[in-house]
Amino acid sequence: MSKVKKFKYLSIQTSNEVVEVPIYNASSRGESFPLHKTLVSNFCRNNCKYCAFRKERRIRREEIAPEELAKISYYLWRKGVIKGVFYSSSIRDPEEDSERVVRTAEYLRALGYSGYIHLKLMPGCSKDVIRRACKVADRAGFNVESSPGFFEDLCPDIDLKRDILKRFKWMREEMKKSERMKSGMDTQFVLGANEETDYEVASFTEMLYKKFGLRRIYYSPFKPVKDTPLENNPPCSKTREIRMYQLSFLLRDYGMSLRDLDICFDERGFLKNGDPKRIYFEEFKDDILVDLKEASIKDLMRLPGIGMKRARKIIEWRRRREIRDWRDFSKASGLSDEWRRILEPHLVFDERQTRIPEWVR
Repeated sequence: MSKVKKFKYLSIQTSNEVVEVPIYNASSRGESFPLHKTLVSNFCRNNCKYCAFRKERRIRREEIAPEELAKISYYLWRKGVIKGVFYSSSIRDPEEDSERVVRTAEYLRALGYSGYIHLKLMPGCSKDVIRRACKVADRAGFNVESSPGFFEDLCPDIDLKRDILKRFKWMREEMKKSERMKSGMDTQFVLGANEETDYEVASFTEMLYKKFGLRRIYYSPFKPVKDTPLENNPPCSKTREIRMYQLSFLLRDYGMSLRDLDICFDERGFLKNGDPKRIYFEEFKDDILVDLKEASIKDLMRLPGIGMKRARKIIEWRRRREIRDWRDFSKASGLSDEWRRILEPHLVFDERQTRIPEWVR
């Protein structure tokens, strides 16, 4: 299977020139969700060690006026090229750059745009800019980039606690008043840029979910950039990125704690090579028995092969008819008979079946 390119570029004629417009091929619920994903400016005063736009790196610096960017996005949306936008910026002045990001979104809404808006604000911006962002965006946030023990070395010009975590607290307060921002707050880690372990990333991930109520945490695998302090560091593997996402979803969606998932890490603090959910299941499978007559969504999601979508399908099936045996369960869940030997010993179909079937002993 050929790899799908995440970015493509379209040439758009503006009032002054032809510009190359980046379209990011995101995915949502298994479907393609193209975004106009761009920076309003790449002028930066900071020297984050991994970043292509750091102050000391010699590159072409550009910016675009909020009104012009909003018009381009509106045109693409009306033509059906995009379903949403993602605006961010480098940091020349946290307040001014965040204000430009928000103002672009405000102009876009004023044009009649009703699609999805995702904004990334700058660490250190004001509460007023955050309030405006929560009124116009569907999702917004700040990038934490790294766990507390490594953040200062990676991003020496930003104070994690003061400039980011304090702003998440403000944003959470403003989000509660917003009628639009239903997709919640998000953040991003640069995974593998330093020596932090998966356990350290996971610990900070758990705190961000619990304390600040973040809806989504992204893990951007580190790729070395020429003429940066980390240009000779190895890139982060795709496998590490996948495992971290799998663990993150267990913390966010499955009601599990990092303490529950300790078995998924090796002695160095890195995730073992395998789906964390499957590793957990294999360790504790003797204690897992799910009564299909009463099981909640979270009960069902403890089983391998069953995520949120399948768990909801099973609950919906149960509302209409009984799940009497594996055949019913297979129809309700959409799982094939390949899963039977793994799952059937842990399913109770009715009050009479409380032991492991003879054929799997």
